[in-house]
Amino acid sequence: MTQREIKFRAWDERREQMIKEINLGERWIELSFCKIMQYTGLKDKNGKEIWESDIVKQIFESNIGEIKYESVSWIVRYGNGVRYYPLENYISKKGECSLEIIGNIYENPELL
Repeated sequence: MTQREIKFRAWDERREQMIKEINLGERWIELSFCKIMQYTGLKDKNGKEIWESDIVKQIFESNIGEIKYESVSWIVRYGNGVRYYPLENYISKKGECSLEIIGNIYENPELL
């Protein structure tokens, strides 16, 4: 079993900008107005890192969903949360991903 890389980023609500790859221990006070997101450890079809709160599109069906961490696993949530599927369902046995990142819920909420 390979170990997943643990990384975080944050959406700064005051400045309305994304803070790329943060160290939570070093910037705690500054992050009090931020939404923290974690890296899933997976990459989309273009090799882009998939993060919590990313908006993704299925490349074969054009369904659009949001990456969330629910209970004990990463999921792709569609619509109002009625439909959701484990993120690993979109990774082939060859390790290829059938999702494409098209934005995130903070910078592109209109995509949902």
